[in-house]
Amino acid sequence: MGGCDVRWTNPIVLLLIAVLFVGVTYAVSRKDLKSRAVSPIADRGAPLGAALSSSNKVVAEPRHALPNDLNLVVITIDTVRADLLGHPRHIVPNLDVLAAKGVFFENAYSPASYTGKSVGPLLIGKYSSETHRDFSHFNAFANGKDTFVQQRLQSANIRTISVQGYWYFYQPKYGFDQGFDIVDSSASSGAGYVTPDRSSNSEKLADAVMAQLAKPENHMRRFYLWSHFTDPHAEYVSHDGIDFGASRKERYYGEVAFVDQNIGRIIDWVHRQPWGEKTAFVVTSDHGEAFGEHGMNGHGGELWEPLVRVPLIVNGPGLRSRRIAARRSVIDLVPTILDLMQVTQPTGQGADFVSGQSLLPEIRGIEGSDAPRPLFVDMATGPFNSERQAYINRDMKLVVSQERPLGLFDLSVDPEEKHNLLDNRSRKDPIVGQFGAFKKRLRIVEVKGRSQF
Repeated sequence: MGGCDVRWTNPIVLLLIAVLFVGVTYAVSRKDLKSRAVSPIADRGAPLGAALSSSNKVVAEPRHALPNDLNLVVITIDTVRADLLGHPRHIVPNLDVLAAKGVFFENAYSPASYTGKSVGPLLIGKYSSETHRDFSHFNAFANGKDTFVQQRLQSANIRTISVQGYWYFYQPKYGFDQGFDIVDSSASSGAGYVTPDRSSNSEKLADAVMAQLAKPENHMRRFYLWSHFTDPHAEYVSHDGIDFGASRKERYYGEVAFVDQNIGRIIDWVHRQPWGEKTAFVVTSDHGEAFGEHGMNGHGGELWEPLVRVPLIVNGPGLRSRRIAARRSVIDLVPTILDLMQVTQPTGQGADFVSGQSLLPEIRGIEGSDAPRPLFVDMATGPFNSERQAYINRDMKLVVSQERPLGLFDLSVDPEEKHNLLDNRSRKDPIVGQFGAFKKRLRIVEVKGRSQF
């Protein structure tokens, strides 16, 4: 057929066909491998439970998985129960996706059950009774005797940024401003939840976070940013387009959903920035909230599970998605942050110590790192609360006040803490002895004051 005639037996033609076949096969196989490597939770709307239904086997990750020049955004949210993640009503879709694409500690515990005894300890890395606090409801840490995590990062030449909408976290007399290069309180009205708070500032707070990170001086070198969102604390404010119902609990859902919506804005914006691919997120809460459990509404005073179980999410470049079922404490956050940012841990001498243990090995998936270990919830005495402490070893939870056991619960069969086992000596004596030995290792700081409780 003239110029279209091809001799298929020609060796050169056969060679070209073979090369073409190999190239096409390689491209197809690469595409197939890539599609299979995509995380099963890539769909933004996927519920957390379904998203993480795949195997959770711990696999060691290479050391280089995390970038050496990692940035970190830490978001703490007031009054968020652990059971809101993966909730059937999809209350926090953005956090659900962040957790599903990152490392989700599904049994994380706050340091205490109210803000003044929780946020300071989780940012200092010491149990409440070990901090050099004053005797006030909102503990102050401005005496310089304890070191906040941002002070350690600042000493390592990391840019430190605080963006706050609540007075407790930016007024110098409370000490949370120590170690920050920038403290932005532009989202604050000066009011708060000491009196009924019918305002809302999550949108302004998210805007302020993005405005700070947009400044070249704040992202041209490694940075650490912390912001605390207070809106889920009562009183509950309604928001356009968010309606879970009219009950107290449903209005609470609406406030948490509003915060989630604005945190989602931050996450999406950060991921679009040139430096977004080397920025990690940590999200947790200072305590939970009761809605009729044990005849209680609100928080503080006690250490029931709805009050102290909180979300804990770590999401960053190079980390595989996984759930960790072992019980862990948010007191572990400071050593974890220091490891993530490759900053030297405290010496352990004098007051230069942390009480927690870095979670980075289990975040990276090192085999055996997710083994059970005891945890401690510590609410030191204050003007409006008596002492409450909880010692949890595996599934056994002991609640104590002033050395006196108040309750003992087996969370594996009694997660709602309805069956007190204190009368069972064979269950009580071992954990009381374990707690006694644990408490002897604490470096307790005595703070004097008169309780009005």
